[in-house]
Amino acid sequence: MGRYSLNGRVALVTGAARGIGAATARALHARGASVALVDLQAPDAFDAERTLALAVDATVTSFGELDVIAANNVVARVDGIGPFPHTRWKATNRCTRAERTITLHE
Repeated sequence: MGRYSLNGRVALVTGAARGIGAATARALHARGASVALVDLQAPDAFDAERTLALAVDATVTSFGELDVIAANNVVARVDGIGPFPHTRWKATNRCTRAERTITLHE
């Protein structure tokens, strides 16, 4: 693996249940990282700041450190073509901002 080896590193991947998040988790693991996974589903997704802070704490407690955070959440529910209620936009935006804030803060 050479220069891309992550042996001995610990990663936390959000949005890891499927899609890009799952692929990211597999790729990090293939490079040797220990990987902690988190995925939020509604209604829990709207308490993202608290849940993600707990995930960071649990990762550090379990693995002793945290080297990589792959912030990969997307909270969007599309019910077809039409208006997107402002309240749903605010909730979606709040979840996405919370993850980015935790990523930068930690």
